[in-house]
Amino acid sequence: MAATMQDVAARAGVSKSTVSHVLNRTRFVELETEARVRQAIQELGYRPNLFARSLRRRETSTIGLMVPHIASPFWFQLVCTVEHTVSASGYYLLLGNSNWFTDQERNWVDMLLAKQLDGIVLALAHVNDADLSEVIAAEVPVVLINEIAGGFPVSTVVVDGYRGGYLAGEYLARLGHRRAGCITSPSGSKACVRFSSGVFGRRRAPARCRVRHWRLRVREWRHRHRGTAAA
Repeated sequence: MAATMQDVAARAGVSKSTVSHVLNRTRFVELETEARVRQAIQELGYRPNLFARSLRRRETSTIGLMVPHIASPFWFQLVCTVEHTVSASGYYLLLGNSNWFTDQERNWVDMLLAKQLDGIVLALAHVNDADLSEVIAAEVPVVLINEIAGGFPVSTVVVDGYRGGYLAGEYLARLGHRRAGCITSPSGSKACVRFSSGVFGRRRAPARCRVRHWRLRVREWRHRHRGTAAA
């Protein structure tokens, strides 16, 4: 049978509330007393019931993160960065991966909201007003990655995709190319629209660096089946 907080208190010769203060650092406890409590915890193999604690405090110490494709170097690096940040702040990370599928993305949003987490970071491949309205109605702190939520009071972290696309087009133009191809993510990603618009924007560049007869062909990256994709 798993050890309880009462067992730890009895082993250490202290009250149950003292054990709680040691675990949660909610009140100063003499160093000698804290050492006895921690020794008792180690000897008994006691593990706090995080679920019960979250019910009492009405917080989970967990942040949810959903990305569209964990295998992508961009999203993988973002996951690592978010995990490092939340961990340093004493939080855990619950990770979801939608694989660019609308239904899977919808399921993950529902699940993250149902968990009543302390916050959610969403990198949505298919942003729509209905989903954002539901997230906001849940009154959970939320941050959108690489998407702009027009008209919604949501914090966002957005890459200047238009500028990035413009610079990419400029580089190709300086090499003397006049025809460009751009592979984007599946339909619905505003970030990809901004990037391809930036590449196409070379046609609207200043006269000194404008490219005449600039042609751009955009192809959408799509799934053949789960785990693979094709342009």
